[in-house]
Amino acid sequence: EPDDPRGHFLAGRRYLAVGRYDEASVALRRVVELSPSFSRGHLMLARLAIRQDDPVAVRRHCRAEMMRRPDDVGTLEELADMLLDVADTSRAVACLKRRVAIAPSDARAWQNLGVAECWHGNTMAGVIASRRALRLDPTNLVAANNLALALLELREIDAAAKVVVDGLRVAPSHRLLRRVRLR
Repeated sequence: EPDDPRGHFLAGRRYLAVGRYDEASVALRRVVELSPSFSRGHLMLARLAIRQDDPVAVRRHCRAEMMRRPDDVGTLEELADMLLDVADTSRAVACLKRRVAIAPSDARAWQNLGVAECWHGNTMAGVIASRRALRLDPTNLVAANNLALALLELREIDAAAKVVVDGLRVAPSHRLLRRVRLR
């Protein structure tokens, strides 16, 4: 069935997995030609563009996938990661906000939103998201490190110190938190 996008999608995914990027490109482009709204078609093209070091294509395909308004947390997380890789922080933040709306008890999602907000220049929003991540998982030392760094950027030295002390109680030898403590 040459006009069925599912077969082309499976072939493109397989070609991408084995490193045959030219064939993957042909198959995945055929998918979006046959069905522009095919689920994850543009996501796979964005993956291919990442491998080919083409940030313009990554942005274009991520944007096209976002237009479908995906509600799969894995898709949203992957979109956000790729968008952060190409410095499209506003769209990455949008993906991660949708992700935490779908799974509000996922500490890792809140942690990623905190990072994206800080990279986007919204440090206070990053602090809020990082605090939420720590409330959900008090042992998440990466979120504690990110929160302490954001608080330092806001010149909230006492609050940053408290976060570091609390984190070091959980893991006294945590390298990143010890580095922040020195700062």
